Parts: sequence; structure tokens; C-alpha cells
Amino acid sequence: ALLSWTINDLLNDDLYIGKVNHIPSKFDSPNHFVDVYSGILIEETRSATCAAIQNLAVSQYCQLLSIGECNSPSLFYLDVDLPMTRSDEIQCHHMARDFDVCLLSSRCPRDSNIDIMSCSIGLVVGIGRDEYASFQKSFRVLVPHSEMLQLDKIKFVIFLTNIKYNMEIANILSLQDKGNQIAIQALLELSNNVEKRCKICVESHNYKDDMLSMNKKQGDDVISNLTSSVKCIHECHTEVVWAPPRSMKGCISTLMKNFLNLSSRVLICLPSESCLVDFLMDIEDFLVPSDPSGDVLVLNSIRGLENCRKFENVFLENRSHELYCCVKLCKSLLRSMSAFLDLSGFYHSPCCPSSDECERCSNQLFPFSVKLFAERFTDIMIHLCDYLVYLVSSGSAISLLDEDCDSILELLQLMKQLQALLHNKDLRQDKVEAEFKLILATDAVDSADCGTKLLNETRMSCIRLIAKLNNSLQLAQPENRDDIDKICIQHSRIIITSLDCTWKLHGQE
Repeated sequence: ALLSWTINDLLNDDLYIGKVNHIPSKFDSPNHFVDVYSGILIEETRSATCAAIQNLAVSQYCQLLSIGECNSPSLFYLDVDLPMTRSDEIQCHHMARDFDVCLLSSRCPRDSNIDIMSCSIGLVVGIGRDEYASFQKSFRVLVPHSEMLQLDKIKFVIFLTNIKYNMEIANILSLQDKGNQIAIQALLELSNNVEKRCKICVESHNYKDDMLSMNKKQGDDVISNLTSSVKCIHECHTEVVWAPPRSMKGCISTLMKNFLNLSSRVLICLPSESCLVDFLMDIEDFLVPSDPSGDVLVLNSIRGLENCRKFENVFLENRSHELYCCVKLCKSLLRSMSAFLDLSGFYHSPCCPSSDECERCSNQLFPFSVKLFAERFTDIMIHLCDYLVYLVSSGSAISLLDEDCDSILELLQLMKQLQALLHNKDLRQDKVEAEFKLILATDAVDSADCGTKLLNETRMSCIRLIAKLNNSLQLAQPENRDDIDKICIQHSRIIITSLDCTWKLHGQE
């Protein structure tokens, strides 16, 4: 359909008015299913391309050296001006992929005088594995067969959107493959056999607030068909969720949010690991910023998966490593911080006359300086805060008591306050030493000011709170990493995995 459209068609929101049907509560046959979804898919493709055309100011584009004909009259070979495309002026970071929809233009998309109606629509083909190369010097583009291109005037290719998944869905809906026919038939039979939705829940919950990432039509269709069982406490049954093609990323994120609100546990199985990256990208808004509560967990290994670094916190191997380090090192760091704040690493200034009788002066410790103390405190604090924050966010996984959680939060606040006080430029070395009782002849120093007193009081409060935590905090010590993995899985509420990694769930409730 794409190559049969003109630019006018793409910009016409009424092109398929009256031709696209809403998703019914029940399909009469596979052909009925195909007709409804094909219409929605075509309109969605047009709508997405139209939106990209209307927002050319942010589009990625390449400058061309030349454009030439291939064997087919509708296929053209584009030679990219690589130095110009990579220059500061353009800074194109887009690598052409199969089924990229693009515009062939005589003007740059940033040019206010660009005439959209004079551009030609194109579809990138024949890239294959070259899309993973570090750069592209050329690629091929299909254009409408009837299009009369003025090749000498085309200087830019503007990337609009990618319809790879639309093409895959269209192939399934063509029913040319017998397996697709069987799958659709089975899906329709399943939807006919499930229980009816709970009317109480349908009326009580408004999903519109959760559908902000969809356009109006997608949102209306999903809202009208979204399963009420997500919110249902009155019935326990299976139900099929119908949604327009390509809208499931919004729908799945919405379902995940609602399951979390219900404190339910969810297992999302993907056919293979190759689907995982695309799925995580689809629910990126749900996962990023990183999931601080540990609700979402991916069982697959992140190694070998491309473009997943932004999601590394939700992978089991990373989550397990964090918990292992936290359990093993947290109390040790608490003791280190307590010993440091207790000034056990510094001697008196000046040294005691009978230094042999003073443990602090006889052990050849460090001379005290406010700058050194502040730097060392910050170094320990950075690592300790990371572990303490992780303890609080993973409280359920390690059976953290509410009292310990409150103490940790208080300690975090006190350490931040102490750090700020240590960086007060008005602090005097002699007054701090006197207040910390590192100067024996304290009568030689003026009385401490309010800032120095507050500094010492905060230091002592941290010491007392750390001592309390060291006595009360009980962190289970798992025998091996497998036990840590089981703890992470047990306390994650949404688990995502490909079928080949479901063995990690064996023995789990």
C-alpha cells in the first residue's frame, strides 16, 4: 500500500475514513479477523508516516553524492556523501535498515523552503546484515513504479519511520502460510471459549490515564477491548486482549502497571532470545529510568545482546551480583565508616608527652586535616550509600525490618548533612581538632562556633546510628550464587524470559 500512496494520500487523515472498523468483541471467522486488522494496519502505517512528515525538523537525513538506476525501473541506488553526512553540519547517526520509509528531496529537511509535495516517497530494501556495519556508503530504495524521478535534482534522503514489523504482520495476515492460518484459528477458538468479563470491574476502572503513549484511535480500541480480569477480584478466568497492530507495547506496559498495582506476579514468555531486545525497547518507558524497586526481572543473560546496556539493572545476573555484594560487604563498610568517624586513624596534635601510654599516639597513625577527612569520608560514603539504598529498595528480598529501614534512611540523611558541613569553607582546622578532642591543650583554642559543634554532633549521631544498625541488621548469608538468584526471582513481581531460560524457574512458587 505504501508505494501506491502519493504525498497527498499520506497527509490525508480522512483517506480511510469509514473503511477502518473497530475491533469487535468477537470475530466471525479468520477472514473477518484479517479484514479488520489489515484495515487498521494500513491506516496505522499511513498515520505514522504522516506524523513523521509533519515533524521533519527532527528527522535524520543523509546528503547524497549521486542516485542511479538499478535493473528494475522502480529500484534506485543511492550513494551517500559520507564525509558530509558525518560532519558537524548534519551529524546523521541513522543507519539505513530494511523497510525504512524515506523521502527523496532536493532540499535539506531543515530548510524552511522545502516543498514536501515535490518529494518522492521511497522504501529502503536489500540492507540485510549490513545494517550492523559501522557505516554505510550506499543502499537501495524502491519508489512507486509510476514515479518520474528527476535524478539530478535529488540531493537528500530523509528517514521517516521503519515499517519492518508492519510488513511482518501484513505477511501473517495474508494467510499464505498454513502455520499462520492455524495460529489465527486457534486464537479465535480460544477467545470464544474464555469466560465473559466482569461488569463490575469494567465499569469501575478507567484505563484512559494509562494509554497516553497511544494515539486516540489506538487508545479507544484498546480501552474497549482491554481485559477486565486485570482488575477483577470477583472472578478468576482467562481472557484474550485484542489490540491494534503495533499498539501492544502501550497495551503491555499498561497491563504491567495494573498488575503491579494489584501486587500480582506476572510471567512474560517470549518465543526466543532474539525477541527480547525488541520487547524491552517496546516497554522502555516502563523500565527507564531503571526499576528501583526490583519489580521487573529478566532471566536471560545480557551478554551477547545488543542495545541492552540501558536495561542492565533488570537482568538477573546484574541484580544477583548487586545483592551478593550488598549482603557480603554492607556490614563491613558500616564498620569501616564507624571506625573512620570514631577518628581511630588519627593521632593527637601535638602527640601526647607519654606517647607510649596513649594508644592513639603510639600506633603511628595519620595527622588530622579537615580536607583529608572530608575526602576520605566521601570515598567511603559513596560505596556505603549505594549498598544502603539497595538494601532499602530490596527490603522484601532480604527480609529487612521496618525499623532497620527507617534507621538506614536516617543514616543516609545524616551522612549527606555531615558531607555538606565538612565542605563549609569557614571551618577552622584548630577548632575542628579541638571539638573532635584531637588537641589536648584545648584551652589554647577559642570556643568552638556553632558550625563546628553541629559538625561534631552529626558525626557522633552517625556513629551511634551505625552501632545500632550493626547490632540489629541481620543479613542472610546465602551459601552460593544460585541461592542469590532464587532470592531475586522469588521477590520480583514481573519476570520476563525466553522459553529456553524458563528452567531457572524450576522449584519456584
